[in-house]
Amino acid sequence: MRTLIVILTFCACWLNANAQLHFIPADSIVTWDSDVANLRNTALEASAHLTPQYISADFSQEKMLQTSWEKEVGKHNMNPFAIANRFTLAAKLLTLTADAKYALEIEQLIYKALLQQASTPTLSAEKVTAAQTLLNAVGTMLATQGDTLYLNYYANSTATIPTSKGSLQLDIVTGMPFHERVKFRFARMTQPKGMQVTICLRLPEGAWNDTSFPIYCNGHDTPYHIEKGYAVITNIWRPGFEIYFDLPEPLLRLE
Repeated sequence: MRTLIVILTFCACWLNANAQLHFIPADSIVTWDSDVANLRNTALEASAHLTPQYISADFSQEKMLQTSWEKEVGKHNMNPFAIANRFTLAAKLLTLTADAKYALEIEQLIYKALLQQASTPTLSAEKVTAAQTLLNAVGTMLATQGDTLYLNYYANSTATIPTSKGSLQLDIVTGMPFHERVKFRFARMTQPKGMQVTICLRLPEGAWNDTSFPIYCNGHDTPYHIEKGYAVITNIWRPGFEIYFDLPEPLLRLE
């Protein structure tokens, strides 16, 4: 019996390690900034007829995607068409590997290039490509793997997230990309007494292997462990529970 339990435990861990992430679709996420940091509004202001494209991948593609991504990153090509390709490669690799470095790549593309390119005054193929990529990016903010929730990057938004235990509504409250504070609030749940969910928060670059980076749950400094650049916290979350942390510095400076 003990041998059977060990085998079942090993199989369960192996299946989880090889399970693919599934992005929360952009249509399940409401963004609510009032400026250019509202990714969805900025994209639709560039071209009102765009619709978000859902991104997924297959494990048989992983080696090819990795090779293509490394080639694109090495070129340092920042035109909108190259960026759209880099974004798609990073997003697909993120679903297959659950590695935070690909989420960091997406965040950098959004705030260092896509927002600016989608906001240019002249309508062009480059502007529409940047806007479409920005709209697609909304659908990569959050991902699930069973009852584990991945928070890949942070913008003011509200998302409805399904789990095997029911759905929950998560509010992301932040001054990003201009300010450092990031807060997550569990707003509503189909189980008002709470749900046990594992939360994976993408840590800032440079803190990926340092558990001294402070993360607070309901005002208390909370222990966590790190997996592939994510701070992992398992808890029974209830409506009104909050998580927050302060990034070392803002992504963009107010001029």
